[in-house]
Amino acid sequence: MLLKYVWNRYGAVAIGVLFIALGVMAAANPAPECDGVLMRPGDSCIERGKYGRERINSYDDKQRHTKILRVAAPAAGGVLIVVGVTGIVRQRRKTSKLVDA
Repeated sequence: MLLKYVWNRYGAVAIGVLFIALGVMAAANPAPECDGVLMRPGDSCIERGKYGRERINSYDDKQRHTKILRVAAPAAGGVLIVVGVTGIVRQRRKTSKLVDA
């Protein structure tokens, strides 16, 4: 039921804004962290997954993920905003033509 309200034109715009905010947050804090502690070059971090599975990430791995996030999230957000606004404009034009007729 909630998906019906989020997965529409307005939801696309809202999610796009969230993606852009995520990219800005990633750009604002580029230093990777492990359990809230800043990492330095050469450090490794052991993270536990949902089912207790361990994953070892190096400083370089986390830096790479942050770089990708800084570019990909705002780009995807921009696309979602353009798609959502285009859909909203088309819908409003269609309804205004029906009202005028």
